[in-house]
Amino acid sequence: MLDFIHEALDKRDLELIEHYRDETLNEDNESYNYSNIAPIEKILTPWATAKSHYLYDLFKHKLILEKEITANKPIEKLAADLSKKDGLYLASFERQLTHEMETYNPSNSIIRTNRFASQLFSYEAIVKNIYEGPTVILKNKDNEYFKLQQGMKIIKAYGCLVDFYNLADTEVTRFVTKSSYGITFAEVFQNIRNAQSVVRNQAKLHGTLCLSIHPLDYMTMSDSSNNWSTCMHWRNGGGDYRLGTVEMMNSDMVIVAYLKSAKPYQFSPNPNDIWNNKQWRQLFIVRPDFTIGIKGYPYRNDELTKMCLDWIAQLMDKPFMPDYYTYFEDNDRIMEIPNSKLSFYTESMYNDFGTLPFHLMKIAKDFDSNASIDVYYSGPNVCMICGQERFDTYGDSKALCCEECSGPHIYCTCCGERIYSNEDMYSFDDYDTDQIYCEDCFSERSFYCPRCGGSYHLLNSIRLIVATSSYPYDNAEDLFSHNPHDLTFYTDEICESCANALKRDPLNYFHNYNDEDYEMQIYNLGETILIVTNDTEFRRHNYNHNLVLANYDTDIFSELDWENTRVY
Repeated sequence: MLDFIHEALDKRDLELIEHYRDETLNEDNESYNYSNIAPIEKILTPWATAKSHYLYDLFKHKLILEKEITANKPIEKLAADLSKKDGLYLASFERQLTHEMETYNPSNSIIRTNRFASQLFSYEAIVKNIYEGPTVILKNKDNEYFKLQQGMKIIKAYGCLVDFYNLADTEVTRFVTKSSYGITFAEVFQNIRNAQSVVRNQAKLHGTLCLSIHPLDYMTMSDSSNNWSTCMHWRNGGGDYRLGTVEMMNSDMVIVAYLKSAKPYQFSPNPNDIWNNKQWRQLFIVRPDFTIGIKGYPYRNDELTKMCLDWIAQLMDKPFMPDYYTYFEDNDRIMEIPNSKLSFYTESMYNDFGTLPFHLMKIAKDFDSNASIDVYYSGPNVCMICGQERFDTYGDSKALCCEECSGPHIYCTCCGERIYSNEDMYSFDDYDTDQIYCEDCFSERSFYCPRCGGSYHLLNSIRLIVATSSYPYDNAEDLFSHNPHDLTFYTDEICESCANALKRDPLNYFHNYNDEDYEMQIYNLGETILIVTNDTEFRRHNYNHNLVLANYDTDIFSELDWENTRVY
């Protein structure tokens, strides 16, 4: 494979790959063990094995293919671009206009729906510039009428509504404080119209579309200077699934497509350490009988996907069906070929199949329409230091190095991720004190006690249920028996220590509670404490709790031993 590596990659390519590897490892952890560091050619051996035959031949002995293209940006991308424009104040613009509509049209239920708001005031609606909701007749304070017609231009509708409700010279205010932004409705409307025009004029993507099997394009497939990344990024601490990029690099069927920015990605302080900067990218699986797009990042663009599918089909130089096919992961079926079955699997790579409504694909004419195919599209991993292939990750899909090269570390009790000596590690004072957790697993298994401020294991939490009632009652048992529908429930989690303090001295625990004004009974139900009170403002009075409104079927309390469980 050494001959192929030196044929396909020149000296500068090898230097950039090595520099990117070194920059990432240095940024990651200073305690990596470099005693067994291998030449970069050894680390690239599984890549060479995977790509040197079918895909390299498909690319006519090139690693990157390029062509200039023009495509449409998807609505989602245009809406995201619009949302970043200054001076729009769309939420406040919407709120104040909606207030006018609701005030003078109290019986109109349509204008109170979220669907109406999204059809009239969303960034997507502004970009489309068409009102797709139902026709609505609106009235103002002068009993004049305005017809918001389905199909009306959004920008025209905004201008008409501002004039209809006489808001042109009114200042747009903040939602909570009602303080002014110092800008009028007429000015905001003009800003929205100008920003919409700019974004729509930039609706075309012009650039260089690339198909690549170059190692550095896999390594950087989620790193760029275009303000987006995924869970597979290498830099800035690394994504949870970045080892998957190595598996894609070493796969014999995966290529990476991307739209290249004019300005390159500089990945180190050295101005010569630059590579192709990806403003959009998508992985494709290429087999002799079909090719399929996985998931585009940072947005879906079916037009670009189709361009890539057509390009790949042309490279394969064999008869393909003229149409695009749609694959649905939820039933492993190609919609247009119901008898076929496709399933896609990976190792450490995050499997994006199933994260989209459907995937586009091209089918060769010799595709077996009755086939049942399992596609395992991960290649072998390889340690970025010593070059060991198929090293044991111990469930850590973020690791780029084998255990021996990783330096001093321990493993998270839960997920198995490596925790290095210079990283934070966590344990519980109240549960399995000798077990060590990574930050994510600790957060998932801990809760914050609002009373004492400590963090504890969820298994040691005590649920606090507060049942409030404005209905007069002699005792809680009668209340639950005769007036259960009058109860409002709130819930919280507290630690065992605070629960014991509550049971020992509830008046001191609830220091805002006045037993001359309210009644309260407390019941110890083991892992739950039930509080019944006629203080309907209990949640406000006890602001140091995170009491959340909850629903409970009162039948669960029907068998409660009221007398023997009561502690206050």
